[in-house]
This record gives sequence, C-alpha cells and structure tokens, in this order.
Amino acid sequence: MYRYLFPLCLCWLACGLLLLLQGKVGSFNLLNAYPFPVRDRLLSYLTELSSGIVLVAIFILALCRSRPAETILGVCCVFIAWYTCITIKYNVFADWKSPEAVFGAAHIHLLKSHLQPELNFPSAHATVIAALSVFLAWFYRGLAAKMLVVLFLAIFLTVLPVLDGWAFIGDILTGSILGTVGCLFCIWWLHARIARWYGCRNTWWQGILIAIFRATAICLLLFSLKYVVL
Repeated sequence: MYRYLFPLCLCWLACGLLLLLQGKVGSFNLLNAYPFPVRDRLLSYLTELSSGIVLVAIFILALCRSRPAETILGVCCVFIAWYTCITIKYNVFADWKSPEAVFGAAHIHLLKSHLQPELNFPSAHATVIAALSVFLAWFYRGLAAKMLVVLFLAIFLTVLPVLDGWAFIGDILTGSILGTVGCLFCIWWLHARIARWYGCRNTWWQGILIAIFRATAICLLLFSLKYVVL
C-alpha cells in the first residue's frame, strides 16, 4: 500500500549517508559551494515558486472543484504537518540556526538572504513539500506514472534550500520525514471523517466551501507574487 514512499526513502537514505560521511558542515559545503549565475537565478525563482503557500494554492485550484473532500483532506494534512514543524522548531530547537546565522552571509553561497528564515530545523519548506507530495502520491496511488513524477519533483524541490544556502541537509531530512509521517497520520485519522462531514453538507454549503477555498487560493497566489518578483 505504501510502495509510493520508496523514492522518498531512497532520498532519506542518501541524505543520511551524506550526513554520516561528511557531517553537517561538510555535506552543506558539498552542495552549496559551487555558484553558477544562470543556474542560481533559476534556482532562486524555483525555490520561491515551490514555497508552501504557492504549492498549496495551486493544489486547491487544481482539485477543489472536482474532488472537494479530498482537497479539504490534503489542506488539513499539510496544515497539521506544518504546524507541528513550527511548534517543534520554535519550542525545542530554537538554538539551531540557519547557515547564514552560523557562517555569516559572506562565507556561504546565499541567494536572497532577505527571505532566509533564521531558524530552519526542521525545515518547514521540506515539511510542506513532503506532506503535499505524499498526499498526492496517495491520491494518485493507482497511477504509477503520476505518482512517481510527483515524488521525484518533490525530492528536487526539497533539496533546493540547501543549494540556495538556506538550510542544512539535516534540516530538510528531518522536515521531509516529519511531513511524511504527519501526512500519513492525517490520512489515516481524517480521511473517513472528512468524507462523511462533507457528504452531510447540502449542495449550497458545498458550493460555498468550494468558493471560499478557491478565493483563498487566489489571494495566496497574488500575495506570493511579490516575493517572486523581488
């Protein structure tokens, strides 16, 4: 049933081995120490476009009309995983700083430092991407091609903050595992409950819920445009 987690497990294994062999600083330098102007500009835009707000908004707009109950479930999975990550980050690991805070902006290859979070363990970026990608892989579990495309794209987007100088390997590894576990728990816990709750609403309420979700997603996309342009 959970064979769609295999690509993520391979990614976790690779990150774990890299941390074991190179350490926290060595693994970061291995991926971050080679600047290329054209690539850097592309990666910078990709990182902003793959932020949690943008991805969730696109997810809502893509599925809200055709599969509203599943859309609500997916948003709940992402939100619960993200909130758990933020709670752990600021209450347990408040002393675990970002690469910029550890090394200084002048000593690392850093893109768009004004968007760099000071605390990044676990990585909220990796948590949101993992939660959303695992949900989509579960949603497309009968379609192997779509499932694999989603997961491999998620792995690429998860690694981007390290290339941008925003996170250590351990940050994204922990965030990815947290997002995956949180999403699987929410699917197990909420799937049937949300389906029953949505099915009990009348057509008018269902239309209102879809309109609210779509309007919120459009506002989130417009809000995020300023960060992509800056």
